[in-house]
Amino acid sequence: MENDKKTTPAKVSNTTNKVKEAKQPPICRVEFSGISAAVWPKQIPSADGKPRETWMVSLTRSYRDGNETKRTHVLFPEHLLPASMALIKAWEFIENGGIAEEQNDA
Repeated sequence: MENDKKTTPAKVSNTTNKVKEAKQPPICRVEFSGISAAVWPKQIPSADGKPRETWMVSLTRSYRDGNETKRTHVLFPEHLLPASMALIKAWEFIENGGIAEEQNDA
């Protein structure tokens, strides 16, 4: 029997030719029990074409694999409460206009 599998060539991304932007560190990172929420400012185009300031938040979990520390976005039920606490603190940071609570109290 002959193998009649059809293959298509892989699509090549043009991003390899573009200069990659340097990764900016988050302006706020909150951690509870190995779960961290990181906050970055982001400008997006609005309907009128002018940029609009908004925020991006990522949630990650750190864990050990032997001697190596790794990160994942997968959470188990026992991670949900620390994740919610990290997200609440990230939300408070955003609601304070991007100013940490410690700075607000001064």
